[in-house]
Amino acid sequence: DTRALVRSRPGRRVPAAETQPKSLKSSASIHQSIVVHRRLIDRSILSSSSALASHGHVVWVVDGFTKRDGGCAAQGTQRSGVERVVERALGDSARQLRRGQKRSDLEEGSDGSWECVEKLEGAHQRTVRRCKFSQCETMIATVSFDATTCVWERKGEGWELASTLEGHESEVKDVAWSPDGELLATCGRDKSIWIWLKEIDDQFECLDVLQGHTQDVKTIAWIPSSRAMVSAGYDNTLKVWNEVSEEWVCTQTLDSAYQGHEDTVWGLAFSPQGGKLVSCDGQGMILLWEIKSQEEKYELTLISRNQIASGKAIYSIDWSRSGVIACGSGDNSIILLDCIKDPEDGTEILKMRKEIKQAHAADVNCVSFHPRHPDLLASGGDDELVKVWNVR
Repeated sequence: DTRALVRSRPGRRVPAAETQPKSLKSSASIHQSIVVHRRLIDRSILSSSSALASHGHVVWVVDGFTKRDGGCAAQGTQRSGVERVVERALGDSARQLRRGQKRSDLEEGSDGSWECVEKLEGAHQRTVRRCKFSQCETMIATVSFDATTCVWERKGEGWELASTLEGHESEVKDVAWSPDGELLATCGRDKSIWIWLKEIDDQFECLDVLQGHTQDVKTIAWIPSSRAMVSAGYDNTLKVWNEVSEEWVCTQTLDSAYQGHEDTVWGLAFSPQGGKLVSCDGQGMILLWEIKSQEEKYELTLISRNQIASGKAIYSIDWSRSGVIACGSGDNSIILLDCIKDPEDGTEILKMRKEIKQAHAADVNCVSFHPRHPDLLASGGDDELVKVWNVR
């Protein structure tokens, strides 16, 4: 039984000497870093925002903001292993950032600056694909193309590597903490999903290995207030996994035969109340789903299909506490949507509120809202930047 055999390796504190950037490798072996941005000044609304240029290559993901201090985590390539950079908001003189034009509904400007104050690296050996804060905000989980998952723990003002989870056969693509904070799910190119239990000693034990997807599993998300999950991937499907007798079973597969996606599913996001889900794909299609439950068994029912006019891939999607949906597109734009009722038949659909063309100079790989301040949105792209926006 592999589940009983696979456990985590204890981590170690990264010495100061190891936190310096390593020499860059050839373009054939580009690696990735993790960057965490934190504001010192807690302002509920920023009049404008910043473009953070601390990465040296593609920024894949921005993981929201922590509820406590407004921090956000992002990854970018061009550094060996894992690097964590904490950025603090200071005066304009404390930073060197690119600045943009102010816009009416989605602004990117020069007010509010950020400074790198800490770096962690030396854990992963290849590109870091995702990072997620834990529910209690004392841990960060990172997954890498080196087939490992690292869990970093806050220790005082610093962070240390607490555990390295091994088991996936190849690249790990996504990671998600359960709503109760006890479980960690990872998925990857080996078509599998692993469920890890956090133990008292801060180590992790594998509870289950889920098989069902026929190609890469791109993303996973826990259904709010539950131990059920939704996964999606390169096989164009969504799968719903319910916990049954301490194991997770695929109880629903949503594909093109069920009016599902016809291309790679890149992102998932739940509504603020947790009753709806949006999924996005490589053809610019966004599906709106209703989440239904009966006796703690969850399933999805399609509400509407919503096509983005450009037809370009939507690589990331997030749903703010205020109800605004943000999308990061392959045409370099950020799109804001509202969920409304169709005046003709009352069906819930997504209506464009605003499109910011050339929000980044290349693909927008990720968008993520602040959990307390829904006007604050972070984005990361192929142009090597993390940008912080005001959404009004």
